[in-house]
Amino acid sequence: MANEPTPSDSRIEDERNALQTFERILEIMPDDRGALEAAILAADACGEAESALVHRLHLAALLLDTGEFDALRPHADVLRTSPDPRARAWMEAYDRQRPASPEPAGEALDITPPPPPPVASALSQFNITEEIELAWKLFDHREISQEEYSALVRDLTEMSATQHAGTVSVMHTLESGSLKSQERILAFLAQEAESVGAPYVSLACFTMRPELARILPEAFMVNRGALVFESLGRERLVAVLNPFSQSLRADVQLLCGQPCHFFLTRASEFDDALQRLRQASANPEA
Repeated sequence: MANEPTPSDSRIEDERNALQTFERILEIMPDDRGALEAAILAADACGEAESALVHRLHLAALLLDTGEFDALRPHADVLRTSPDPRARAWMEAYDRQRPASPEPAGEALDITPPPPPPVASALSQFNITEEIELAWKLFDHREISQEEYSALVRDLTEMSATQHAGTVSVMHTLESGSLKSQERILAFLAQEAESVGAPYVSLACFTMRPELARILPEAFMVNRGALVFESLGRERLVAVLNPFSQSLRADVQLLCGQPCHFFLTRASEFDDALQRLRQASANPEA
């Protein structure tokens, strides 16, 4: 009698189906960054090393061309440790493009100026990688199906490619009703967020004061999905839509310049709090 497929076999099959879905998208739109990111995740998960390398090389070349070095760094780190000659050739070409650091002459005084601080506008750029990784987390934990995952990545990619006025996030997609079992998924995210030190908070009962609106740039709040909703002494309480992104936490901490505590919130409550912050900033005497 034939062996019954195990849950692990079924999972790998789902991951391969996801990979095939994004590779079909890439046949039509080979430079679609969202599809490339999703294809790399799926290829890594199901052990398709060749596909993962090919897509990572393509994505790395795109990010290098557009000068998105923060987004490029984790992919370059993977390519640098790869024994594949294509990865080595790409890294050699990449390293040749980087300006060489002058060798120190004897005990001469180092007068090299310190690197400039990050520009807030650069940190405020939407990072689709963060959201695709959150979508993958839902798929990897079987909270959404392969079809729902593919649709979610497509929605994120399309919204980020247009002049979308609001915040683009997985949380917004969840509340739009496009996914089944919305409340169950939100409960899962709340539990997972608490495990990484970002418990759920409702923003409805917090007053948005004018001084809170000045802590983070508005472009950062809108594009990265983070806002300061309370300040306790030197510490900031920050609501985020993706508590699993370490780069988001680091950027918030950098811009705040104070110790930060992070909390997950619903997209609708985030949007409402952001609007109240804008009103408080425009009418500080109200």
